Amino acid sequence: MRLRLLVSLAALGVSSAVFAHTGVQNPAVLARMDGMKSMGGQMEVLVPMVRGATAFDAAQVTAAMARLAEEADAAVILFRDREVDPRMEALEVIWTEYEDFEGRLTELARLARGYEGAIADLDALRGAVREIGASCTGCHEIYRAEQ
Repeated sequence: MRLRLLVSLAALGVSSAVFAHTGVQNPAVLARMDGMKSMGGQMEVLVPMVRGATAFDAAQVTAAMARLAEEADAAVILFRDREVDPRMEALEVIWTEYEDFEGRLTELARLARGYEGAIADLDALRGAVREIGASCTGCHEIYRAEQ
């Protein structure tokens, strides 16, 4: 049940990101949003496998994990400076609690790197998606405006 909730939240976050980009003028904010959208896109590769909608593919899983790690590392840099836009989803608390925010991104990158090349079957993928989904959801609950 909890896995289903995390998977649903991840899918909802990805679909709402498409609309949120409309009207963003600040290039730094747009770059952050594009990076987050890319992370969501990697979950769109993984979640259908967990649901059985697409076949398990270890190479795709490895590539998605690598991209998640890269984007999480990039987000640490992209969010470092307080850049704003009326259409941004990032909450101000990111910059008042940046150390925690950075730690969460670093942990996400560590998790994803740990799963690169290590997922050999669907059961292992389920556990990985559960853990990564919880990491994403935990961060979004604190640092992302509701959409």
